[in-house]
Amino acid sequence: MRLILKQILIVSIPMILISADIFSQQSRPNKTIVFEGQVKNKKTGKGIGFAALMIDELSQGIACNAGGYFRLPHIKPGRYKIEISCLNYIPTTVDIVLDSDTSVVFWLQEQSYTLSGVEVMATFNPSKGSNAIIGQTALEYIQPVSIADVFLLLPGNVIGGNSMHQFNLTTSRQVGSDKNTSLGMGLIADGIPITNDATRSQLYGVSGDDNVDRTVYRRGAINAGIDMRNISTDHIESIEIIRGISSAQDGNLSSGAIHINSRKGVTPWRIRAKADPLNKLIYVGKGFKLSDKAGSLHIGIDGLSSTPDVRERLESFVRATMQANYTNQILTFDDKPLDISIKWSGTSSINSVRSDELVEENDEYYISNYFRTMLSATGKWRLNMPLISSIELTGSADITRDVLDRHKMVLSSMGPMSMPISTEPGEHEGIFLPVKYYSDYKIENIPLYFFARMNLNSIFYTGKKLNHHIIYGAEIKSNKNIGTGAIVDPKRPPYPGNNTFIRPRPNYTIPAIVNGAVYIEDKATLEISRKAKADIRLGVRATHMFNLPSDYVLSHKLLIEPRLQAGFTIKSHTEGGIPVSNTFRIGYGEENKLPTLDMLYPDKLYRDFVVLNAYYQQPDRDHLIVNTYIHNPINTSLTENKNKKIEIGWDFVSNGFEASISGFSEESKGGFSYFSEYYPVGFLRYIDLKHPVSGRPTKDDYNEEYYRDFSIFPTVHNSEKTIKRGLEYRIKTPMIKAISTNVELNGAYYLTVYTQGIPTMYRPDVKELGQKYPYVGIYDGDTHIYRSRFNTNIWVNTHIKKFGIIFTNFVQIVWFSTVRNGNEEDVLPSKYIDLDGNIHEVDKAALATT
Repeated sequence: MRLILKQILIVSIPMILISADIFSQQSRPNKTIVFEGQVKNKKTGKGIGFAALMIDELSQGIACNAGGYFRLPHIKPGRYKIEISCLNYIPTTVDIVLDSDTSVVFWLQEQSYTLSGVEVMATFNPSKGSNAIIGQTALEYIQPVSIADVFLLLPGNVIGGNSMHQFNLTTSRQVGSDKNTSLGMGLIADGIPITNDATRSQLYGVSGDDNVDRTVYRRGAINAGIDMRNISTDHIESIEIIRGISSAQDGNLSSGAIHINSRKGVTPWRIRAKADPLNKLIYVGKGFKLSDKAGSLHIGIDGLSSTPDVRERLESFVRATMQANYTNQILTFDDKPLDISIKWSGTSSINSVRSDELVEENDEYYISNYFRTMLSATGKWRLNMPLISSIELTGSADITRDVLDRHKMVLSSMGPMSMPISTEPGEHEGIFLPVKYYSDYKIENIPLYFFARMNLNSIFYTGKKLNHHIIYGAEIKSNKNIGTGAIVDPKRPPYPGNNTFIRPRPNYTIPAIVNGAVYIEDKATLEISRKAKADIRLGVRATHMFNLPSDYVLSHKLLIEPRLQAGFTIKSHTEGGIPVSNTFRIGYGEENKLPTLDMLYPDKLYRDFVVLNAYYQQPDRDHLIVNTYIHNPINTSLTENKNKKIEIGWDFVSNGFEASISGFSEESKGGFSYFSEYYPVGFLRYIDLKHPVSGRPTKDDYNEEYYRDFSIFPTVHNSEKTIKRGLEYRIKTPMIKAISTNVELNGAYYLTVYTQGIPTMYRPDVKELGQKYPYVGIYDGDTHIYRSRFNTNIWVNTHIKKFGIIFTNFVQIVWFSTVRNGNEEDVLPSKYIDLDGNIHEVDKAALATT
């Protein structure tokens, strides 16, 4: 612990000293000004409470008070681009020149499809790289049932089966899907990271990569990230999807981030209803103004019922969500505003399955009950002081109760199966299971999360043309599971196949994992001239996992994640006076996804070998003895999954015409995967009787035989390797007035390589003289799976303002989609293991000549 604290100080002190040196060298302009004003409703003339203003050049956002007033002191004179937005209003962007104290009024129009400027597609800001923003009008227009539906708006995505009846892996810039990408996609709601890293499911047939029971496996979400089916878009004002370089504030992720901004402020009643053959959805919400001093409260509730097929009535997914968001701004001493936001949210869902008439006849069912509730609070105190512009504190408490209830019929086609019931190693008596029986089990997860963060913001200038927005931050998150875990009768196991059965332990006995981090990020803008500027975002994040046993590698490791994104913009005009903007950008970043509670603390594995099997169909004579091996699959060498990203791009904007292209390369070498390891075992077994036995046989009635074999134990390793490379493009035309239509064409070429980064083990399925093959080969390299795809999406959006109608024609073209296996795996082993556990080197040259 002392070593880690020392490492944190080593990282933190240079961060502070560097930023302090920058600040000490700052030269404030000879004159700073005060920028203030009010945001009003263009129709009624009333102030719009809690509207937001974003100043692009300062990388700073401010919120209005309940009356729509705002005030921003200590800014330098210059030209600024200001975006004004508020829920239920059409966002607007204004270019303004400030050369003295200025008071202005900004007007916003209520959202209506009869007005110009309605945006129903994802928008992109060149200064933010390839980040995509899906606003409120786009969210309403596409009518999503979950957050997964909005990904279709992004370049490179194709229409897929986002079923509400199974867990859908979240993908990012790839062909196909994998659990590590899904697990590594961060979900941040109003600054709060949402995870399920404390969920566990240590039960054979369900945990790990087992898919013995597809009814459970297809609907599970263990070690695969957040289940997007439980995220309703009706409570969301906007979504920002980051697939490129994430901010240094975002941690414990490796694939990017999804930032959610919840609905807040004063709004009229809003009712949304959707009905199609598969989904029925209704939402009701409204934002109330409590008073000028008491702030506002936005409340929303929605319900969803979904079936996988119009003919299917035995499977259903039902979801209900509710959210209450309180916001206010109060003035503290010296009129320093304090922005307050307190949010409560709750989600409940039930996924039930009775697959078909045969299963219904056998009274077999699956029910998953999920309830999650979270309380969060954020306070931002805008001090507007020379060294500290604002202080932001964020905290949350989050608890989930997720219970899987399974009633399963077990039927053996090979006669009675044997079942060991011991929890100690060595020889023990077992039982014979009935040929047919019902098994009832539950898996109870109650993850409990606490999160706290503090940010210090400094906004200042160095020279007359370079301004900085520096964020210093620290955060900590605790992940604990207080549930019971698997509740099962070991004498009626649900998955008795191969005599492998995990004896579960309660989740509440497992210690919490605590992740802490410090970070610093500088968002700098250099105004080279009126026609050229540079945007630079440079940050570094240091992360450590606390509360781990000392023999874990991660307990002594400080993870450093540098992030850089830079853009250079050149503005000009054509001969006809049409403005033209070209932005060239580049980015590099490292992101780390930490292992989950399920990976760090797996249950012991029990491998049971039948050594005496006397079954006469006579209970007084039947006798079963097994020899139990216990293996501890904890991998103390497990480390983070690091993803290294590089991105370059070009953006062109001119008079409503937009074009952009982004090239990227990602390489993740430490993805988590259950890796099968072979271990030699040896034990006595009793096969041949010494003499005829009329009663219940014992070991003394048999000849002893010493038997040796290999047993397979799955262990989590950093064994998955994923390489992503590609090119994304996007072209958007201005509105063609003659037909009131604009066209967006986007798509991508993706090349994705999936492989393993560690040697594989293989035992030939052959016999020599009636005995199993006595060696296990260790092979360097692994078969690479190459997937590639090139697609184009064409969106033709027609907006008839007179009637307030928008309709879209969508065409998707997949020019090609390929998959092939490589030949990188070695044909010959580099090593082999014998039954004594010895590892031998292989002379490949000599072996090739035989």
